[in-house]
Parts: sequence; C-alpha cells; structure tokens
Amino acid sequence: MIDFKIVQIQTSSVCNARCIICPYKSSWMIKNPGYMSEGLYRKILEDVANEDPNFDGKFCPYLMNEPFADKRIIDRIETAINILHNPLVEVSSNMELLTKERTDAFYKLVTEYPIRWVFAVSHHGINKETLERTMKINYEKTLKNFIYFIKKMDGIIPITIQNMAISKDSRFRFYSTRAVRRYIENIFEKYNLPTKNVRLSTLVFHNRAGNVKIDGWNYDKIVRRIDRNHRFDCWRLHNTLHVLWNGDVILCCMDYMNETCFGNLKSQTISEVFSSEKWKEIYEKATGLRESEENFICKRCMSPGG
Repeated sequence: MIDFKIVQIQTSSVCNARCIICPYKSSWMIKNPGYMSEGLYRKILEDVANEDPNFDGKFCPYLMNEPFADKRIIDRIETAINILHNPLVEVSSNMELLTKERTDAFYKLVTEYPIRWVFAVSHHGINKETLERTMKINYEKTLKNFIYFIKKMDGIIPITIQNMAISKDSRFRFYSTRAVRRYIENIFEKYNLPTKNVRLSTLVFHNRAGNVKIDGWNYDKIVRRIDRNHRFDCWRLHNTLHVLWNGDVILCCMDYMNETCFGNLKSQTISEVFSSEKWKEIYEKATGLRESEENFICKRCMSPGG
C-alpha cells in the first residue's frame, strides 16, 4: 500500500500558453496531443482509492498543462472529490481560459464541497508587454478573467499569485521582485479587489531538467553527480503519482519529454506499476544505486521537487 502525498493527473495535453520559462512548446505533449478518457480517469482515481483508502494528500487535476483547456475539468474535479477520501485539491491556471462561466462553475463546486482547496495563478509579467512576451497569452482577456475570479471567490479559498522574475541560479532576470509587488498591488487597488486569503509568491524559475531554452540564459547543463559515491534524493521519488493523459506514469513534473515512463495505467494497476522492474531501475538511477546515463534527468534538474 502506498500512502500518497501527491497525485497529479494530466486530463488533457493542451496548454494555451507558450511561456518562455517552460519547455511545453517542444514537449512530448505537443507531439502527442489528446484528452484522457472518462473511463481511464475514473480507473486511476479508483486505483488510488484502493491503494490508499485514507488518501488525504494533494490532488492536482493538471500536469504540465492548463487544466481549463479541458472543458470537462469541473466535472473531473468533482469526480475526484467523490472517489478520494479527503483530498487537498490544488488547481493552477494562467487564467486566459478561466472565463466568467467557468469561474461561476468553479465557485459553485467550491461552495458545494467545503474541503481543502488551493488555487495558484500563473502570472509572469509586470505589464501587458512583459506578460505577453513571457507567456504568449492575451493580456486583456487574462486580466479580465483574473479580476472577475478574485472578486467572485472573495477570500473563500487560498489563492496564490505566482510571478517568476529571476532564474534559480540568479544568472537571468526579467524584472525585479519589487516591480512585481508594485504591479500586483496596483491592480488590487485600481479594481478594488479583496485581499483576504490572497498572497503573492515571487518564485524563481528553473531549467525544467535542462529543457528550458532562453536566449542569454547560460545555465549549467549538468547540475549534480549521481552515483554510489554521490547519492541523491528528492521527495518526488516517494509516495507520488504523475500520470499523463494517455495513462503513462512518469517520474515527476519535470519530465516534459516523457523520458521516464515506467508503466501505463490503462493496462496496469498502480501496485503493478510501482512493483515493476522499470520503476526499480529508474528509482535506483535517480538515487545513485545504479549507474545512469550521463544526461539522466535528475542530473540536469536544478530544482528538485518542483
């Protein structure tokens, strides 16, 4: 039995944004588009419930995609709530597709299910020019949706506004964190938005295991040695589940190229996947118990855990 701390399910391969701090535009999802079937989605959730009947970890109905690109996402979240024991539901969005109608539907879901919720807003910019350059989404539409969402929710769930301005290795900067804070504060003041249960997080962006390419950012391609003399660990290696839309189970949220698939939940159970020789091989490579390729994904990752 696995005591899951986090379950991430990619219900759709689609992301409407093309953020320059994200490798989505050249990812496996672009080359292999699709939507998870209702049958597979329910099977995965039931597998989780069977494997961990007391599941009270974090459930994320997204993985390297935009959840609201899936028109059925509200129903999917409700299905998860009804199958899992006591999930903390985390939703993350760039807001461009979170229309008034979808916000109203999400609000209805939140008020009908008074469980633990977390909502993260990805908003990487300090004005129209910088946001559209960094995220490749429509500023006016995104801001309109953001304003309506904040007003509608009015503090009933925690909302984190995430703005990434500086690289984790400090070698690249879009703008200052001070400029970010001033920009967000001005929006809240201008549109008289409620601040209860809302916080700003000026996170750093990272190389997504060496898959991010930004002109002028010359980061180290290999950030660590991993072998028997240089052991490595990451919390994503333990008690976590990451599933792509087609049922592939991968190591973590850094695997934009589907390098680490060690099973598929269309034809296997969770128990079978995590007892497979392929999982053992990947786990031992990641921790240094087994020799791994020179460019193994964990050796390239500058931000273990996400």
